Amino acid sequence: MFRCWHNISPGHDPRPVMVRLVLTMLVPLLFASNLSAQGPRESTAPDSGNLPKPVPIPDVVASIDNVHSNASELIYDFASQVDNFLGDEIDEEISNNSSATVRMEFSNPSDDDFSTSSKLKLRLVLPRSKQRLRLLLDIDETENENPTEALTEDDTNQAVSLAFRFIRNASENTRFNIDVGARRFDQRLQGFARLRVDTKFQNDEGWSFQLKNDLRHYYISGYTNLTSLNFWRSINNDHSIFFRVSTNFNWERIQSGTQIDQRVGVYKNLRRQSFIALELLGEYNTSPEENESRYDGHTARIRYRKNAFRPWFHYELWPSISWLAENDRELRFGGLVRFEVEFGKL
Repeated sequence: MFRCWHNISPGHDPRPVMVRLVLTMLVPLLFASNLSAQGPRESTAPDSGNLPKPVPIPDVVASIDNVHSNASELIYDFASQVDNFLGDEIDEEISNNSSATVRMEFSNPSDDDFSTSSKLKLRLVLPRSKQRLRLLLDIDETENENPTEALTEDDTNQAVSLAFRFIRNASENTRFNIDVGARRFDQRLQGFARLRVDTKFQNDEGWSFQLKNDLRHYYISGYTNLTSLNFWRSINNDHSIFFRVSTNFNWERIQSGTQIDQRVGVYKNLRRQSFIALELLGEYNTSPEENESRYDGHTARIRYRKNAFRPWFHYELWPSISWLAENDRELRFGGLVRFEVEFGKL
């Protein structure tokens, strides 16, 4: 608020002073009304209209969902093109469950050798080929269809492989797979052919049994053979928790003896697509190399897998303790953190 003071001495005419006061008050009002009648005028003084407009914050979640959806569509389109080339020509649309998995791991094993690794797994299902042909990028050596498949195993071999798989179901419980492709093995890229037999049984006492035999022949290195025996049973008739015993026998022409892997564990399916397992692992070699022990030692670990953020995103935590021969049986702590993004049909 502004105040204007004028001293008027006696004997002076106050009218000129009053006129000046009235004019002083009216001129700003007339000037303001003139501006409002003419509309806004450009001014060099900064105002809100001349300031740059704020950039809108992008919707990160929607952008991620869009990228994931586009990548899944690319997988479907590629699978359809391969399927149309190899399979029968059918007019109607046929859905398929082709998928891809991108995996990132950060591990610190018992030997304190921290490492990171990334992996891409691609599985194209070709329905026009009567569901008997697959195109696989990076075959998972430990893939199985028992109840523990939700908890993926270790990636003992990070080598990339590409193969066509021909599937033949001999019966409801027995299946034959034939893979023909190429893989990096024994420090070189080699063509290979693989025959895999998988059969399941279940007795009246509730035990389930799975037998797998994986015979592979490499063009240069010769044969490898992996035989797996899996027993599992639900605890107290609760199908969300079960006990499993797994034994693997591995023979290779390039190594002497047989490597035997033993695993005993309890597995639990939790709520909201979560899984947890408590496992004890041991390894034995029937013909170790010089200065090596037959028993490699034991490892106890917890594996926890959780679906988070979106149905296609998972993370896993694997804390572990080990008593290994390479560490003179000393107690060592280790761990692994894994992230997985799935594309395609979930």
